Amino acid sequence: MLITEGIICLFQNLMILSPVNTEQFILKRSMYIHYNFIERKRKMGLLDSIKGIFSGSKTIEEKLAKWTEDRKSSKIEAYTDESVEKEIRLLAIKALADISRDELAVNTCMKLITDDDNDIKLAACESLKKIGTKREVDRLYYVETTEQDPEVKKALLAAAVSSKERSPRFL
Repeated sequence: MLITEGIICLFQNLMILSPVNTEQFILKRSMYIHYNFIERKRKMGLLDSIKGIFSGSKTIEEKLAKWTEDRKSSKIEAYTDESVEKEIRLLAIKALADISRDELAVNTCMKLITDDDNDIKLAACESLKKIGTKREVDRLYYVETTEQDPEVKKALLAAAVSSKERSPRFL
């Protein structure tokens, strides 16, 4: 940048550039330098290795869908933590329901039925209706007896009834 400023001062002293055109000259010169730098790196193949940094990365929804397809419940489970936004947590819980025969998915949903947020509890109950087994029925009934919200109680009972009809998969 110092070289560019030095050239501008020299041109101004020689009256080649007026002060009004100075900013335009700086902008054009810096764009030219930046373009040449990027073009040289591209020709050398150096930009291919860092392509993901500059291009748009996958959205959370796309990642969850891919992990569900690949049955990577451990990665999905990380997005059910309380530190994550509520909408993303709900998407992650629904993604866990799509992974059948997975102990981590069931255990995560069982943990979430005691969450502070009723929407999270309801989503966990819906997921357990799809993937729960007989092993979780006693815990579902116990949590139902201590739950205050009638809507969550109803969802817990529905999950327990649905789970009661299935045999354990993970023994």
